[in-house]
Amino acid sequence: METRQDNTVYTFSFPSNHLFGLSILKNTRKKAIYEPYIAIVSLSPSEMDSSSPTGRTYVTNRSINLKFSIMELLELSFALHSAAVGNLSQIGQYTKFSKSEGVEKTVTVFEQANQQGESGRGPKRVVVVMFRANENKYAITLSPQSAYALATYISEVAKLVIKLSFNNKQESISPQSQSDNDQSLPKTPFLGQSSPFDSDIPF
Repeated sequence: METRQDNTVYTFSFPSNHLFGLSILKNTRKKAIYEPYIAIVSLSPSEMDSSSPTGRTYVTNRSINLKFSIMELLELSFALHSAAVGNLSQIGQYTKFSKSEGVEKTVTVFEQANQQGESGRGPKRVVVVMFRANENKYAITLSPQSAYALATYISEVAKLVIKLSFNNKQESISPQSQSDNDQSLPKTPFLGQSSPFDSDIPF
C-alpha cells in the first residue's frame, strides 16, 4: 500500500522566523481531470531552544498545510514576486483558501512597513506570508530580496513539474528506453521532520 511519503518526489524548506515548506507529490487519482502532481505548502512554527545552534527549533507537528495545484503554485509565486518588487497593490492582496475536516485554512501574502527600516537597520518594507487554520496563525516576514528569491524558486520548481508531467505523458504514449525515461526532480529533505499533510489529500 502506498504512503504519502512514497508519493513525495521533491521537498524544499526555507528557514526563517518559522519554517516554510514545499513538497511535490504524485497524484494517485487516475482520472484525466486530475493533475499528475500536486503541491503541499506548509509553515511550521518555531520555538526557542537553547540546545539548538540557532537558538530555535521548528515544531513540524503543529504545521499548517495547504494543498495547491501547480497552477495555484505559480499564482503564489507571482504574488510573492509582485510583493517583492512593490507591485502587489496593483493586483490586490493574495489569499488562498482551503477547507478540510471542517478546518478553514488560508495563505495570505501582503506588504507592510518595517519600523526598523526607518532607522536604517533593515528594509523599509517587508513581505508577510501568513498561514491561518481556524484561530491558529503563523507568519514569516521576508525582506524584498528573500521574497523575490523564494518566488523564483517556487516558480522554477513548478516549471520543472510541468515539464516532468509533459514528459511522463509523452512516455505513456510512446515508451522510450530506460535511460531516456530517467527524469525526475531531485529529492531534498525538510529541515527536521517531515510535515504532516492535509487529511483530505487523495492518497
